[in-house]
Amino acid sequence: MGLTQVSTDGVKNDAITKVKIPANQIEASELADNAVDTAAIVNQAVNASKIADGTITDSKLVGGTITNASIATTTITRGKMANNSVGSTEIIDEAVTLAKLEHGTSSNDGKFLRANNGADPTFETVTSTNIINNANNKLITGSGTANTLEAESTATYDGTKLFLSGGSGSDGHINMLELKHLNTASSTGGSTGDGPAILLNGYYANNEWPMAKIAADNAGGQFGSGYGSELSFWVHPANGTQTASVVKAVDIIGDGSGANLTITDGNLKIATAGHGIDFSADGNNSGMTSELLDDYEEGTWSPQVHTQNGHTNATYHYQQGYYTKVGRVVHASFYIHWSGATNHSGYIYFNNFPFNSANLAHLSQVGSVMLHSASFPSGYTDAVLYMGANSPGTNLYYSKSGSGWAAGGNTNAGEIIASITYIAA
Repeated sequence: MGLTQVSTDGVKNDAITKVKIPANQIEASELADNAVDTAAIVNQAVNASKIADGTITDSKLVGGTITNASIATTTITRGKMANNSVGSTEIIDEAVTLAKLEHGTSSNDGKFLRANNGADPTFETVTSTNIINNANNKLITGSGTANTLEAESTATYDGTKLFLSGGSGSDGHINMLELKHLNTASSTGGSTGDGPAILLNGYYANNEWPMAKIAADNAGGQFGSGYGSELSFWVHPANGTQTASVVKAVDIIGDGSGANLTITDGNLKIATAGHGIDFSADGNNSGMTSELLDDYEEGTWSPQVHTQNGHTNATYHYQQGYYTKVGRVVHASFYIHWSGATNHSGYIYFNNFPFNSANLAHLSQVGSVMLHSASFPSGYTDAVLYMGANSPGTNLYYSKSGSGWAAGGNTNAGEIIASITYIAA
């Protein structure tokens, strides 16, 4: 039976105690609103068993009244939490440790957790990549096998230099670098095949190694309409070994319409003596001994006056010479003016030419002169320079009708302007 309302008038303070009130006698209807505050409740008097399920709602809680200290350990269980009520903001940084994560099993050992674009993560196997023939400094390339790379034994890099040693091809070449453009059709009706190419390679055949080649190897190539045009640099090994020594040749193969090598700026330099431009493809007569243009030179020289008694002791007033040498042919011109000689005797000749004449049998070469203060032998009117074989200079000779030649006599003073073309040694 519930209590009837009792007026507080005439009731002594503290006259009504807990022992005066039977259990469960005070119902919510007997309590005025806000009549029971926290001061009227004994500590820990209200426990979970005194609160009906669902009785305490958000509207019954004063802001901030429930703290960590107000919640008994294990009181809040998963059944008390609404779905998705704990978000990332409710989890303290680093609060989730490895112990909270799923442990691996025999089925997912070694696998990695993969995000699945909105679906649950799954454990996936990450395929490893195998490198075949791996070794220090080798370059890595692809291979024909999935998840496999190849370490190339013929391509290495030591941190400073790249080495390409090549491998034997089906055509006998040891190709180190080759860039090709494969034609799908010929613009001139020729066969389909390799187009213009840049090739760095080696080739062991007759001890020859082409080191660089730019070519169009088929009809319809960019360089021509026939076989194609080709620029090749060849290296000839020493003693038949595979050790390269010197550049052997540069070949320009035309297509029938002509192929030219044009040097826009700079020079064509022959670096080794004895080599030059070879004209052997041209016709020749039966007496031909060489078709190699192997030298060109031009410059100045100092002509000298000599007599049978030796070098002149005359004073030179003018002493100048010029020459041009093409192959073995030398054209030399000079002007000498001298006076005051006291040691002249016998015949006179002019020495110190830029090149000796060739040592050939019966080699006789003559040149033209203009003389001043010369003493002609009696009856002689024509003067020429004469150079024989293996000589560093030329004599002065005179001739006349019906008689032989006469060597020019010495003179203590004179002038000569002359030129001669001869074959050098």
